[in-house]
Amino acid sequence: MTKATRIWITHARRELWVLALYFSVVHFGAVGFFVESLPSNDVVPVPPYLWVYAIGAQLILAAALYATDRVLASRNGDRALHAFRVTVFALCLALIVRRLEIHVAGVAFVFVFAAALHAAIAVALWLGVLAAIVVVALKFHRRLASAFVYLSIVAVVLTVMWTNGDLAADALYDGYSTAEVRGSQSTASPIVVLVFDELSYEALLDETGTIDAGRYPSFARLGSESLAFSNATTNYFSTWFVLPMMIDAAISLTPDRDLVLYEQTARIERVYATGCGTAYTCRGAGYLAERDRGVLAAQVSVRGLHRAVPGAFRPAANRLLGPTRDASGALDPRADVGGVHTHTEEMFNQFVADIGRGDLSGRVNLVHPMVPHGPYVYTRDGRVDRHERMQFSWANPQTGAAAAGIRQAYDDQLAYADAELGRVLQALEEAGVYDDASLIVTADHGVRTEGPRLDGSAMEVDSLMPHIPLFIRTPGLAHRWTDADYQHIDFALTLEDIAGMPSRAYPPAASHIALDDTQPISALAETRPERRKTFFVYDAGGAFWEYVADASGSAWTYAQLVEDAPGDRTQGLASRDDDVH
Repeated sequence: MTKATRIWITHARRELWVLALYFSVVHFGAVGFFVESLPSNDVVPVPPYLWVYAIGAQLILAAALYATDRVLASRNGDRALHAFRVTVFALCLALIVRRLEIHVAGVAFVFVFAAALHAAIAVALWLGVLAAIVVVALKFHRRLASAFVYLSIVAVVLTVMWTNGDLAADALYDGYSTAEVRGSQSTASPIVVLVFDELSYEALLDETGTIDAGRYPSFARLGSESLAFSNATTNYFSTWFVLPMMIDAAISLTPDRDLVLYEQTARIERVYATGCGTAYTCRGAGYLAERDRGVLAAQVSVRGLHRAVPGAFRPAANRLLGPTRDASGALDPRADVGGVHTHTEEMFNQFVADIGRGDLSGRVNLVHPMVPHGPYVYTRDGRVDRHERMQFSWANPQTGAAAAGIRQAYDDQLAYADAELGRVLQALEEAGVYDDASLIVTADHGVRTEGPRLDGSAMEVDSLMPHIPLFIRTPGLAHRWTDADYQHIDFALTLEDIAGMPSRAYPPAASHIALDDTQPISALAETRPERRKTFFVYDAGGAFWEYVADASGSAWTYAQLVEDAPGDRTQGLASRDDDVH
């Protein structure tokens, strides 16, 4: 081996060492926040292009740091290079500590920490941590450099794992279509269905027991122009069991009508993805992810930057980054750390635009807006306020004044839901179809003030959970209030009745489901036999807690633990899609 060859090999090893160093730094520092800020698969199916974007960003950042390092090494000498590497190491360590702060302290840490300590103390503590990190970087920069080089092997392996696994497209979305809504060949009157999330009937009422027209004018108007039910209840604690039952019912109409489905949660939408673009049109989570790729990638980046800011500096970060994050609508609806619930305004805008076009004949438009479900980030006028707006008690226990504040935040977001309903009514009026269209407005479940207990014992159910609103406005139907018993197992027969279609058996069990001895019946039926009201809480272990309402429907009593799913389990996502739990 010649001397020149040995020199070249030595130089190549040194350059590879430096490149590996910065690849590792970027991976464990910045890229980690990007990956953690990707949409939850429950909300938006993570598109493969986002993983490509993450890998590309990692390579570009590493290359930029490497190039800067080499320029400083060749032009400015050891002092400038030392200062640069210490700065980079300190920043990387700070980001790693921030990730530990999030994961070790729990998902509610940013809220609990701010409430437990005075803001000035919290800032002082973090400044102390940053000072300690700088000292460590100054004193041990050589050892840190070696450690990051060795860790680069782990970074490469993880990146390869992304490429081999997560870059694969979801097979269920192979036939997904982002095409415009097709023109319907049917002249039947249109049907519009709104299923709000976590909307309690009682929450709409004032002290007189009627809908509060001052706070919720759109719901009050609909109540006066519809067949309105004061005794409507859901049968399930969880959205995952209610929405598929309703979507199945809408699909049962597709042989004669077109269906446009606006489903925000990918956990539900992926169950129906194989029919998207063929049997019906999908304009929900997957549609938005495919249509607005650049916007979604930018929002993920901004969210990653926002999450990287320590909790002590969160108010300042909200003021600085919040407007940028929220400016284009929440295509990445992850205001809550869990990543499942937040209303996607962009999807609702698409829904309103579609029904406002006026060519709705022969079509069913079904939308599932995620309001007023927590986290309660929307103010009454539609602004986004994520500071101290949290889940209700069963998801994030609060007491005293904090609980009262959460209820106020829920009421504010309910007022926002009322405004969204108002947009729908206005769009139908402006399209000239308000009097001809059939409109169904309801909720999947009410406010859940308590959740399943960790010890397996039965939880307490109050009327806020199962009691939901139901408004049906269809041509020729008298406008009145009724206290007739309605349960969501009646939805399929009700929808078929509104559509003027004979009861059909598609899907045979999922859309005409019976719970124990409670048989479904159309909400428009003239005769309604006495039935018992049931409400089931799904246990992650596979069983169901069954509750039964008293004669007034205001008190719910625990009846039994049902080992087998009530009715037909095919409506539950756990059995419809084995990959969803």
